Amino acid sequence: MKNQEKRPCPLCERHQRMETTSGMLFWVEWGEDGNPRLCTDTLHDGGGLNVLCIDFCPLCGREMEKQEALG
Repeated sequence: MKNQEKRPCPLCERHQRMETTSGMLFWVEWGEDGNPRLCTDTLHDGGGLNVLCIDFCPLCGREMEKQEALG
């Protein structure tokens, strides 16, 4: 059987935002250091913007690639 590369899920794709049924937005961004971060926006519920460093996609488990650091 051939080793087929899995297509990334929508969250793994850069700049793809997803929304829960309760209206919370979440997406992945890469910091200036090249490391991926999971961002969630709950501003509409009085919460705030949360950012977590991640190594793996929380939806599909795929290892997140690092981007070349800026600067």
